[in-house]
Amino acid sequence: AMVLPVVALIDIGRRIGMFMERALIEEAHALLTSVLEQTADSILVTTTDGIVVFVNATFERISGYSRNDIVGRTPRVLRSGRHDASFYDDMWRRILSGESWQGLVVNRRADGALYEVEAMISPVRDQSGQIAYFAEVARDVTHERGLEDQLRQIQKMDAIGRLAGGIAHDFNNILTIVIGYAELLEGSIEDQGMRAA
Repeated sequence: AMVLPVVALIDIGRRIGMFMERALIEEAHALLTSVLEQTADSILVTTTDGIVVFVNATFERISGYSRNDIVGRTPRVLRSGRHDASFYDDMWRRILSGESWQGLVVNRRADGALYEVEAMISPVRDQSGQIAYFAEVARDVTHERGLEDQLRQIQKMDAIGRLAGGIAHDFNNILTIVIGYAELLEGSIEDQGMRAA
């Protein structure tokens, strides 16, 4: 029987441990990639200079830009013209200072159509604590905002209808009084006409 030296056994154990650790890391990486790709939220990751390094499938679907179209570029291609420079200055100031930024953003799709997202942009730090990336997680709220606009329009029309109904009611009240006085006056004229005859 061959007996392996203790050093060899330790080395084999270390190699098995490294293999298992690498397998766990690869499994965790595959899981994280699946989660990022299959989430219902749009995900966009940029460097601190604003260069896009990653987008998920939901971003592609919502924006109309493929990964090849957007990776290596800046998110400026999404600008709709609906926000002024101070809007973006505030956003960059917040995230560069290490804070998260949250808000409603109107973007432009690759086909030119506008869409609205509720976005949260957070700094992503490296092991030394320095900001290395920014991650935007966004939910397309275009449909919901359209429904809210329709509801506001319906509420305005309802208010106008109530106002018109109130005016018509008041007009009818006044008209009833006028007609009543006219009838009294007509009766009074008829009475005077009979007396005169």
